[in-house]
Amino acid sequence: MGYTPSTLIHHLGLEAGVIAGESTVIGLGHLLNYQVITSPEFTSSPNTNLQAKVAAAQSALSELDIVFLHIKGPDICAHDKVPNDKKALLEAIDDALGALASDDLVIGITGDHSTDCNTGRHVGDPVPSLLFAPVSRKDNCRHFGEAECATGGMGRISATGFLCAMLDSMGVLD
Repeated sequence: MGYTPSTLIHHLGLEAGVIAGESTVIGLGHLLNYQVITSPEFTSSPNTNLQAKVAAAQSALSELDIVFLHIKGPDICAHDKVPNDKKALLEAIDDALGALASDDLVIGITGDHSTDCNTGRHVGDPVPSLLFAPVSRKDNCRHFGEAECATGGMGRISATGFLCAMLDSMGVLD
């Protein structure tokens, strides 16, 4: 039987949570029976409180096995055709996520689609994905972007494959 990412999480008996300010993601979290963590300062806009979202993720990880932290801002910047704002926001996200790094935490970073900053439209380009796992093998990818991630060790990978790589790095697929 094939698993979707959400059914795989439930099949393994993992407790999951989602941190978001966007109503679709909040509704999806409820639908999947994940613990939903939201706050008025968690928005779907580029000015969401990144530090508060990361702090909520760090707190949630003390009781949950896996936490999905949703940040919609880069997509909004691309739709608005402001690539410099998107770049600045991605750098701010990188800085904020640095607070989570530890010797045993696996962090996966990806998106649900690509949006072209030139046209403001969704495109079929591969979505860059990054897996930070302190005890896993490393590849030569040193930057997070479409071209760089395409040459990384994961290559092109499905959402389920990406989740399986994360779960394997977490040691839950024994």
